[in-house]
Amino acid sequence: MGGWRIALVLGLLAGLLSAVFVYTGLPAEPRDRSASSRLLNSGIYAVGDIDYHLVDTSRPTAANGDFTGLDHRELDIRVWFPRVEDGRVAPGRHPLLVYSHGFAANKLSGAYLADYMARQGYLVVAADYPLTRFCAPGGSRLVDVVHQPGDISFLLDTLLAWDSDPDSPFFERVDAGRIAAMGISLGGLTSALAVYHPRWRDDRVGLAVSIAGPSSMLGPVFFRSAEVPMLVVAT
Repeated sequence: MGGWRIALVLGLLAGLLSAVFVYTGLPAEPRDRSASSRLLNSGIYAVGDIDYHLVDTSRPTAANGDFTGLDHRELDIRVWFPRVEDGRVAPGRHPLLVYSHGFAANKLSGAYLADYMARQGYLVVAADYPLTRFCAPGGSRLVDVVHQPGDISFLLDTLLAWDSDPDSPFFERVDAGRIAAMGISLGGLTSALAVYHPRWRDDRVGLAVSIAGPSSMLGPVFFRSAEVPMLVVAT
């Protein structure tokens, strides 16, 4: 079975999982002064965030329904960062975490995780993926998950370029040796593909976290293709 067919089957499973989250509602916020509330609000830093619109001219966006496609890929992103009192990114280089949303979701679906990680000193970047996001042109398209590892690589290229740009707020703030990918549902699959797929993986990613991401059908050979640790969170 071809790689895109495998991705489609797994994407369908991911879509079912995402549908459960969409139609059954999100978990309630933890009670004030509960252990969970204290944990989510703990940390070393205050948190700042910046939104950007990025264009990757190296890869197209496929046609989808009544959407005719593009000769590039557009990504609306948010970067969360540990903030000091003057509003700037905290001094020093910080580990970088790429968060991938689930099917028919968006970059803000994991904002609570991004906020928590930024409090601990991480830079966190999340994008609205062009065709699997909520309100994608032509409707959310599962099979486009095969292009999302490339989107992760583009995000890494961008953040690392900013690290070398004296005019960027992220100048000398990205730790290129500590990069991780994390996602939920279809985003969990995206993270797995970004670290293990023989053609799509990015060797700069040294750790993956998959939350409810479909992976059992990938098989043990797939996960032996790279020596990268991955935490799988599932019930």
